[in-house]
Amino acid sequence: MRSNNGSTLPLEHSKKYQEDVNLTESAINLPLDVYDNWTEVRNTIQWTAGLDKAFIQNNDKKADNIFWQYIGTPQGVMRTYPASYISAKDQINFDVRRRPWYNAGIGCPKDVILLMDTSGSLEGFPSKLLKNTAVKFLNEIISDTDFVTAIDVGYEAKFLTCYCHLTRANKIVKKTLIEAINHIQPNGTSNWEAGFNLAFDTFENSRMINQSADCEKAIVLFTDETGQPVDEIVAKLNTKKHVRIFVFSFRKNEGMYSDRLKGLACANRGYYSKILYFGQIEAALQRLVQIGNTPLKDQTIQPTWSNAYVDLGGFGLVITVTLPVVVGTSESERLVTK
Repeated sequence: MRSNNGSTLPLEHSKKYQEDVNLTESAINLPLDVYDNWTEVRNTIQWTAGLDKAFIQNNDKKADNIFWQYIGTPQGVMRTYPASYISAKDQINFDVRRRPWYNAGIGCPKDVILLMDTSGSLEGFPSKLLKNTAVKFLNEIISDTDFVTAIDVGYEAKFLTCYCHLTRANKIVKKTLIEAINHIQPNGTSNWEAGFNLAFDTFENSRMINQSADCEKAIVLFTDETGQPVDEIVAKLNTKKHVRIFVFSFRKNEGMYSDRLKGLACANRGYYSKILYFGQIEAALQRLVQIGNTPLKDQTIQPTWSNAYVDLGGFGLVITVTLPVVVGTSESERLVTK
């Protein structure tokens, strides 16, 4: 556990927090792949230190219903009040940017459709990369305020599971989707025109039966290539650019297919990421989060409330409230506090 100046803080037992804490300062947590000597990280640590005054004031109000206070940023910096001990194991495995409350707070609820390429060209290692990326996407990016489904873009486009419309992304829904993704067997060819037509029809049909977040909409492609003119197909379906399109490509060689997919993402307010090994997955997911949650000028900032859950610290049933904080105008400066 580190203080604002990098020193070790003394801890005292607190009845309220039921563990040893320091009530005079917050503490900083960084993921394993984030280094404190990076300029952007140092700057973030420095300016967020100014929040200690607000944290302490909140705590001094003697409010029995306010416990831990956090702020998390796109750089991976998490500041926690009050400061407490974090084991080396927990620190290594923890990244605030992967927490559902963080991703729920930095943007409004989303309608998300995964287009899964199941063609035979993905057989082998690319298929493993695709599955791993899709599973991490569901676990780390999709929150329980989002609506989600997945489409198998094979010779005949069809839903990957029994969820034939958008469904709130609770644990059961995500577990069902993940199981289906892990059982994908690459085979045959893909029909992207049928896949996109089904995706856009699903957005509309889900809205009509109130199975929609009725906010941001996104299609996420998991593929290695497409020889079809997908840009022309989508241009006819997404005339107002109301649906963002993101692409995860697992194709090793650059060429016409990659250029086509890059153009598709760029033209539809999305982002293109190439993933060739497992170590690139996290960075690609975080880039999607930053682009996908860029604040809109007319977007009203509202707090996001979690469902009640059992706190690991022994507080019983708790609720988390998350509020986005926008700093400056750069999308890389978007962050979340709770």
